[in-house]
Amino acid sequence: MKKIDLLKQLLSSEKKIFLSKDIYPLLEKIKHIRGFKSMSFSILMEFLEKQNFLVKEYFLHNDNTQGYVCTNGISQADIFDIAGSRYRSYFSFYTALYLNGLTLQIPKNIYLTVERLKTYPNTNTLIQENINKVFSGKPRVTTDTRKFNDYKVHYIDGQAHENLGLVTFRDELKKTNIERTLIDCTVRPFYCGGVTQVLEAYSNAKDILDIQKLYTYLQKMNFTYPYGQLIGFYLQHSGYSMADYSVFEKTITDFKFYTSYNIFKKAFDPKWQIYYPQGLI
Repeated sequence: MKKIDLLKQLLSSEKKIFLSKDIYPLLEKIKHIRGFKSMSFSILMEFLEKQNFLVKEYFLHNDNTQGYVCTNGISQADIFDIAGSRYRSYFSFYTALYLNGLTLQIPKNIYLTVERLKTYPNTNTLIQENINKVFSGKPRVTTDTRKFNDYKVHYIDGQAHENLGLVTFRDELKKTNIERTLIDCTVRPFYCGGVTQVLEAYSNAKDILDIQKLYTYLQKMNFTYPYGQLIGFYLQHSGYSMADYSVFEKTITDFKFYTSYNIFKKAFDPKWQIYYPQGLI
């Protein structure tokens, strides 16, 4: 087999994104191929770039972080490969809706969560007055946003949930599965196009959503706010049967809750104790 064919075979089994600090182990592997053994690292890098096997890029992790896209001489890495190369990040919110087939709109805003390593006990006590005050204001949103070509990539600081509901795709990238994605979008609808998009996502998931898994995840995530009754609200009003949403009826509290922050014109669902924007349902 020719050295170029061996090189392509090797690169096809490697990841697509290499930061500068990670490139030398790859070069060591390439130098084991006959025809490349005598090349210095600098000459080998020059060859790989000239032949379009490696393309130099400036990535999103810190200002001017340099790295390389491994194209294998054939295919370019896309925005998911680039954005997902950040350590401990996973695709979430609107991007996870897209990757899980719950929206057909191709996103120009890419969302990834970087989960904290430590879990802190939930000791907060709810008071209706405080709920009203918080949800009458604006939510806190990430400022960790980077531009890459035509995309905006948003990295979101996430609570530690021990990688609950994460699945692997493209061998090494991670995303939230359908159940975890719906919970995340319920909690932070401003990262997924708003509450109308959340309701639509529940509707689109109707044939594939595992209700018991959704409920189990909710219990494990141990939120302060009564998101269970909000999930029940979405399930009922996106067309699920009573048998599906009945498990969430036991999560209904005495608190009146909100679909999102700063709702301009509110309507109220007395069953689920939920304020929602007029016209949503």
